[in-house]
Amino acid sequence: MLYLFFIAFGFTATPSWIWIIVQCVEIFYFVEIVTNFLKSYTDLDNNNAEQETVVSIKKIAYNYITKGSFIVDVTAFIPFNLFYLNED
Repeated sequence: MLYLFFIAFGFTATPSWIWIIVQCVEIFYFVEIVTNFLKSYTDLDNNNAEQETVVSIKKIAYNYITKGSFIVDVTAFIPFNLFYLNED
């Protein structure tokens, strides 16, 4: 996501310390995506009086993709610098 900032403001060369920070942020986004596929959640759509904790990997993945922030997380993880061509 930080690559968009560099592209928008015309930074052609990124200092090495900023590159390290950007890579760490990218790693954190990847870890967040993986952990969101493994985190249990409480089923609020259940018609019963009791709330049910869902631990099935398939149900967690379906819930994260359809009702969670999967699209936002994946969009933030895309390395936009690979699509940017320097035309100088």
